[in-house]
Amino acid sequence: LVRKRRHDATTFGETVTVAEVLGITPVFDAFRSGDRWLVVWLAQYDRSTSGFQPEGAYSDDEGETWSRFIFDELKGHDVASMDVAVDHQGHVLVAVTARRRDTAAEQRHNVYLLRSGDHGTTWSAPQPLRPLGELDAYHARHPAVAFGPKPGSAIVVWEDWREIRARLYASLSEDFGATWTQGNIPLPHPPTVNLRMTQELSPIFVQDGRFN
Repeated sequence: LVRKRRHDATTFGETVTVAEVLGITPVFDAFRSGDRWLVVWLAQYDRSTSGFQPEGAYSDDEGETWSRFIFDELKGHDVASMDVAVDHQGHVLVAVTARRRDTAAEQRHNVYLLRSGDHGTTWSAPQPLRPLGELDAYHARHPAVAFGPKPGSAIVVWEDWREIRARLYASLSEDFGATWTQGNIPLPHPPTVNLRMTQELSPIFVQDGRFN
């Protein structure tokens, strides 16, 4: 549901239904791309391990009506964390930590990137940021994504456990995340220190023309 209050009003307006969903998890984000409002969430349609469905909706009339979309390729994936980046020119990046839980073997979390070039009307297939199969025994968690100082530049950083200790790995793109000029590489780290990512807010930002 959504309720809104204009800047010159004293009360909120009527409640508007965004989507009818049996249940959702705490993985949820609301943001704006240009003049469009968007929300994304992880729905849970039943208590089975295959009941998870990442999805969302957008509104072009400030929340009065909503159009729904579903990330079909991630159906059945349990999403543990999510981060969003927008450039307000139409490009939206959603980085998620996800794993399937309806398989015989316990799967580890992997990091995926979803892309849109039209303010969220259409979406790319989820792109794994680590090679599938090679690192299935090791978690990748808490991705953070940001657009860079140059048009098209974008970075995704995540917490990776492939070296037993937690390290930070990253991928850098110059074409809005379609391909990677630097892909799946470790960031510098002291050899005896664990480096982990926060879930509370995106820790990546651009200042003075560089990623921080």
